[in-house]
Amino acid sequence: MNYLEEPYIKLLFLILPAIFFVLKFFLIPILENLKFKRSLIGKSVTLNIFVKDSNKTHVVKGKIKEIIDDNYIILKRKNHPNFRFNYLLSKFKFAIYDNCDTDFYIDLLILEDDYFDMNSGFKKV
Repeated sequence: MNYLEEPYIKLLFLILPAIFFVLKFFLIPILENLKFKRSLIGKSVTLNIFVKDSNKTHVVKGKIKEIIDDNYIILKRKNHPNFRFNYLLSKFKFAIYDNCDTDFYIDLLILEDDYFDMNSGFKKV
């Protein structure tokens, strides 16, 4: 009796590579992204906000308090209310100098002032 001709064995040889493919290319990057987001909590951030078509710039400093719905980061500031902004992984820049007072720098360019408030940050849309 040849076990390789059994239909269950053939099905198993089809399913195992498919499971490996899904884990390697879809699930592992998602889990690494979640791990990075969780490691951000408690880190200090300097947020530079530039408003397009004007000379307005805002600098916000604080520590990351929480991440809401994987879209918004809440910054806890010392003497101001919490500040909310969109989570954009590609915008994070590591502070590489020894004399930096922050862990990350983020540069944000906003197109309109409609959804932005200097005291509380960006409103949910």
